[in-house]
Parts: sequence; C-alpha cells; structure tokens
Amino acid sequence: LYHRMYALNRSPVVRLNHAVAVAEACGADAGLQMLDDLESTGLLSSYAPYFVARSELLLRSGRHSEAMAALLAAREYAHSELEQANIARRLREFPPSSS
Repeated sequence: LYHRMYALNRSPVVRLNHAVAVAEACGADAGLQMLDDLESTGLLSSYAPYFVARSELLLRSGRHSEAMAALLAAREYAHSELEQANIARRLREFPPSSS
C-alpha cells in the first residue's frame, strides 16, 4: 500500500511511514535501512518525528547510544509542546546503557 501511496504523493513523510511499517513487519534493521536511504536525501534532516522513529528502531536493534543521539536530535527539532513533551517522556524512560 505504501508503494501505491508514494506513487500518488511522493512525500518523504510517506517514505518515513513506510519504513516504520517495514520495521514492524520485517524487523528494525529493515526499517533502519530504509531510514538510512531516506536520510541520505536530507529531506527530513530537521523533522523531529524522523528522529523519534529512528531512535525507536535503533533501540530495538540494541544500539542504545545511537538511539539516544537520535532522540536528542528529535528534541532539538521539536516545535510543538506535544512533541516536546513526548520526547521528554521518552528520554525519562530511556533504558540505562548496558555498556
């Protein structure tokens, strides 16, 4: 469905949502590969939800320090109070580093 949606609306946000759906269906690493491809375009370089999604998938892959860095980037780009509150909650709940 995302392929069809992207054909109608070639939005980087559609691609982001597709990556999240792929991660749910095929695993975090598959979604991260799509996010890496999307990151190389620079189209979402200051879009907080991109970094929140990236953080979640990195966390699922056990890459805690990278996940924290992505979440801190999300905080930097968050514009609305709701986004800021969500990111602050995620930061408080972030698992302690195992390294």
